[in-house]
Amino acid sequence: MGAAIQCLVDISAARAIFAPLGVAPIEIAAFALLDRSHRIIAVRQSAAGDVGAVAIPLRAVAQEAMTLNAAGVVMAHNHPSADPRPSAADIAVTRHAERVFGMLDLKLVDHLIVTRGGLTSFRSLGLL
Repeated sequence: MGAAIQCLVDISAARAIFAPLGVAPIEIAAFALLDRSHRIIAVRQSAAGDVGAVAIPLRAVAQEAMTLNAAGVVMAHNHPSADPRPSAADIAVTRHAERVFGMLDLKLVDHLIVTRGGLTSFRSLGLL
């Protein structure tokens, strides 16, 4: 997942950044930190879990975002099961992340679920 300066403004751009997660055999979380114009400052793969879950390190992501003066965050994680639907836990962590980042003046731009078949966007589902 390279972090060349590019804009992350649509699903096709997100797919290019996070597609490698789709083939991982365990759940992995990754984050793109964005400037105010949605240009990528950094992309980090920051957590690995097991086949059915991954811990999302919100504190570490927020700390790095603040250090880099980011304005936004795109969260992504994969579903090795290939089921693109958000679980109740996915929805809960997204709502929690939105509150945590919001208190730091960071916008949670989207949370993506990556599978072998593509992406599911929480924003496009109305969950953000």
